Amino acid sequence: MRFLLDEMFPRTAATLLRDAFDHDALHVGEVGLSGADDAAVATFARSELRAVVTEDVVHYAPEPDLVLK
Repeated sequence: MRFLLDEMFPRTAATLLRDAFDHDALHVGEVGLSGADDAAVATFARSELRAVVTEDVVHYAPEPDLVLK
């Protein structure tokens, strides 16, 4: 599974997922998306075939292919 962690999570969470659990995880801050709107995050996630890990699930309601519930 490929993950993109939204900014409410610390960057260290992506590092932990990579190092301790061998997941393909990125943080929005690692790819220049800190402070980006949800549409930009969704576009990037879709282009990279990544699931968005976020607490703002309601903002991603129109993007059901990107968010794990």
